[in-house]
Amino acid sequence: MTVFAEDKVEGKKANQYSTKITVTDKSGSVLRANKDYEKTIAYYAYDPATATKGNRLDKMSFPKAGEVICVEVTGKGNYSNEKAVGYYRILPAGNDISKAKVKIADQIFAGKGKAVTIPEKDMYFSVTLGNQTLHLVTDEVEDGFMIVSGSYVNNTKKGTAKVTLRGTGSFGGTKTVSFKIVPKPMPAKLVPVE
Repeated sequence: MTVFAEDKVEGKKANQYSTKITVTDKSGSVLRANKDYEKTIAYYAYDPATATKGNRLDKMSFPKAGEVICVEVTGKGNYSNEKAVGYYRILPAGNDISKAKVKIADQIFAGKGKAVTIPEKDMYFSVTLGNQTLHLVTDEVEDGFMIVSGSYVNNTKKGTAKVTLRGTGSFGGTKTVSFKIVPKPMPAKLVPVE
C-alpha cells in the first residue's frame, strides 16, 4: 500500500490537522477505507531531520505551520498484514497552491502519440492570496512549484490536457490544471506578385 496525503493549511484551533489521503496498492488502484484499510487513521508528529515518528496526535493537538505530520494506515481484508505511511506538511495561511490561479499558454501538438509537456517559459503561476508570483523550480526546498511526476493526462493528442502542480519550499498543496494542445500553425503561402 502507498499513502498520499495532501498538505494542510494550519488550523485556527486544536484538532484541525487531519487531511485528505489516497491509499493505493502496488498496481496504483485506489483502495477504500473500511474495506481495504481501517477507517481509523493514526496521525503522528514527524521530524524529517532525524526521520523519526513522534507522539500520536489527538483532539487536543495543534500542529503549527512548518511541521510535518506522519499518517499511518493499517490494511484490512486482502491487505490485513500491511501498514503504510505518508507524510504531509502544515502550511502557513496563503501558501496552499490549490487556491492559486494558473495560466498556461497553448501548447503545439507534437505529432501522433508524442507526449506534449510544458516548458518552464510557458507557465505562469500566481497565488491568489497576496501578490506573489511563483516559478517552476527544480529543488524542493526553493519556494515555487514542481510538476508532479507522471501527472500529465490526455497529453498525446489535440484538445484539453491536464497536469498536476505541487507547491515547494514554504508553499505546498497540489492543483490540477488544464491546458490546450493546438494544431501546428500552417505556414503562410507565398503568393507571386504580378
